[in-house]
Amino acid sequence: MLQTEFDTLVVVDHETKVALDLVIAEKFSNGFRITSDIELIRLRKSVNELLNKEIVLTNEDIIRYIEEHGMEFDGKIYFITIETKIKIVELA
Repeated sequence: MLQTEFDTLVVVDHETKVALDLVIAEKFSNGFRITSDIELIRLRKSVNELLNKEIVLTNEDIIRYIEEHGMEFDGKIYFITIETKIKIVELA
């Protein structure tokens, strides 16, 4: 069977996506180490507190989401805030 990139994409509801993006951009501005169980626990706890409920994604799904939507550099994944993207465009 032919495998496409869509077979491996993590499906995340809008509310959880926004919460993940916000927490990673704000609380992990120095990067997120996907190999760190401690950072994963901190991320999950922060997202749960923001949403005021337990997220239903597995740890593997969270890591895949971060890898798919972040930018990897020097062993860490970074999320760029909208404000930073706007500043980059203005400087270009």
